[in-house]
Amino acid sequence: RMQRTRSLAYRFLRTARRHAGRPAAIDASGSAMSYRQLLVSALVASAALSRRTSVSRRVGIRMPPGAEAVIAHAAVALCGRTAVPLDDGTEAQDVDEVLSSLDELRTDARFADRARARLLSFCPGSLLARWLDPVHDGLAPAARFTTRGDGSGPHRVLLSHASIASNAEALSQMFRSGPGEIVLGVLPFSSALGSVATMWVPLLSGGCAVYSPNARDPKAIARACDRGKPTVVVATPAIYRGWLTACAPPTLASVRLFVCGGEPLDRALADAWGERFGVELCEGYGCTELAAVVERLGAEITADH
Repeated sequence: RMQRTRSLAYRFLRTARRHAGRPAAIDASGSAMSYRQLLVSALVASAALSRRTSVSRRVGIRMPPGAEAVIAHAAVALCGRTAVPLDDGTEAQDVDEVLSSLDELRTDARFADRARARLLSFCPGSLLARWLDPVHDGLAPAARFTTRGDGSGPHRVLLSHASIASNAEALSQMFRSGPGEIVLGVLPFSSALGSVATMWVPLLSGGCAVYSPNARDPKAIARACDRGKPTVVVATPAIYRGWLTACAPPTLASVRLFVCGGEPLDRALADAWGERFGVELCEGYGCTELAAVVERLGAEITADH
């Protein structure tokens, strides 16, 4: 297969082994999970999930952004099934089941699943990826999102493994993401922007994400920033507008790049943000049907800023 059509599972397995000792996710509780721990947890959950009957090969995931949700998405990818991230209150349609936690999968997991996962977590990444990759065509569907972008009502959008992976790779290069970079995750994974920019970008580049499910709680944001010292933030204009007065500049002092997407950025907000925090908002353009971000406008990104 050509490298550009490799699945998310293939890429995740290689990255998780390459950066096994590095932190992968920091939860709202403050607990940090390494790539090896994430890999083991995802393999165990995947083993339990794969034994469940599947008709549509689609799995709904209704979880707030955090380490548990990352494990769930990785497990679904390792099963070769399509993830359908859902908001609270959103009706689940045409899915085999909906995961609202990992408790049932952990209960269903066998001793052999856990032993096998621990053993595999020490195998070379290249071999592991070839052995366990369940997707033979990167153009196969990886996730289904619901969008309302054209004003005609909600409609479903299927994104392939190659589409998500290539967009994540492009964003990693654009924003210089990788080991040592920490993304603040506040967007729901039910949006393509939240899923790609705050989950798959760090997950496939060896970076880390610190999650705070309540983007509108300045105290929670302050705690997340204190724990993780994020270097990149991805949020919507509405969220940045709320932070403009609620968050003190020292809270976000570690951030070198603020990415704004999901809706147009008005000049008044951009000017006020730059004046208060000293870093310009970088606006990303994209659409769910194409990619989370296809063009960037704003601050120049250099190696040392």
